[in-house]
Amino acid sequence: PTFAMADLFSKRLLGQLNYFLNRQSHFEGEQLLALKPLFEQEGIEYAFVSGDLSSTSLKAEFKTAQKLFQEMEKSGIKCFFVPGNHDHYTKEAQNRQLFYQYFTNHSSKQLFSLQKDGVEAHLLQEGFWYVGLDCALATGLLSSHGLFSHTIEKNLQTVLQQISPKDKIILVNHFPFLKITSQRKELRRKEALEEILKNHPNIVLYLHGHTHSNAIEDRRDEGLPLSLDSGSAAFNTIGRLNLIDLEKKHCRIRVFEFKDKWQEELHQNYIF
Repeated sequence: PTFAMADLFSKRLLGQLNYFLNRQSHFEGEQLLALKPLFEQEGIEYAFVSGDLSSTSLKAEFKTAQKLFQEMEKSGIKCFFVPGNHDHYTKEAQNRQLFYQYFTNHSSKQLFSLQKDGVEAHLLQEGFWYVGLDCALATGLLSSHGLFSHTIEKNLQTVLQQISPKDKIILVNHFPFLKITSQRKELRRKEALEEILKNHPNIVLYLHGHTHSNAIEDRRDEGLPLSLDSGSAAFNTIGRLNLIDLEKKHCRIRVFEFKDKWQEELHQNYIF
């Protein structure tokens, strides 16, 4: 990241200082460059990115991330993106919709627009849908919460009504719907989202980021989908990612960790 005088008057100053004094030492570009050969080796068809492609919503950061995923798509890997709180880091970045100048999702069968409606759906293949949410927003200096707004709730309900209940849905949002330790980082109105998840059992996977730690939470006994956080693929100390083999009635989740190269750490099988 770069530093400009204008940053003295925005949240970016705090973010930049945090990056230079702390977070910079935790990022490792080699891990990200190693994703493409791993995905090619594993025959990955889709990459779902749950936000925070930047640190403080700088154009240079977005351009670097864009280049990385453009290289993946040249190999036939279809990438889908939702923004995280760092991608709408300042009011200026949010108002100018900088994230969407670099990352938009398109497919032959698409419902709604993530940029305009806060939700969109794409048919991946017969019987499987991807649904993404944009609950990120610019917040105060010490806050990084998201918001499942009334508008996004209404649009999500409309999208889900247009998808057959027999089809399986992967829902991707930067923010977890389950309670986390800090209220400053939680998704506001998460209870409304949880209610939708309970009312649509064909939402079988909920993929998110934000916590920067790999986790699989199985709350299916409560009528909720499997909730997965892959962790940050860029962090050199806690770098993780999940590879998911999805079938109509079950899935296999493999957790990979970077140790000189990406290696499978564990795997689990789940029945829907």
